[in-house]
Amino acid sequence: EGSRTAAIADFVGYKQENVIPVAAFYDSQFAVSVNTLAELASHKNRRVRLRCCKMLSYLLVYLPDRYDHQQRLLPYLVSFMNDIDKTIEREALECMEKCGLQYEREHPDEIIER
Repeated sequence: EGSRTAAIADFVGYKQENVIPVAAFYDSQFAVSVNTLAELASHKNRRVRLRCCKMLSYLLVYLPDRYDHQQRLLPYLVSFMNDIDKTIEREALECMEKCGLQYEREHPDEIIER
């Protein structure tokens, strides 16, 4: 499962601390990482942002190892909650609700009813 979703780290431009690719010593272009997800999340076209939000929703709800990636993906979902387009805002809110309900179902012992 982990190898199938390893591309998510590349998608958000994640690099391990204190790790420099050997190629970066010879060519500076290898030292730079691009956060593709940030570019899509802030794209000027609302349809691109909506599709990106829906993709995040899918990843956060249906990936088997979704909890490993939440810390990388949730900030983008939160940014969509403040989008100027109400459809995108609503989609992000629905995803957050699904994530919360899913967490409650999977961790009933951690939920305190008041």
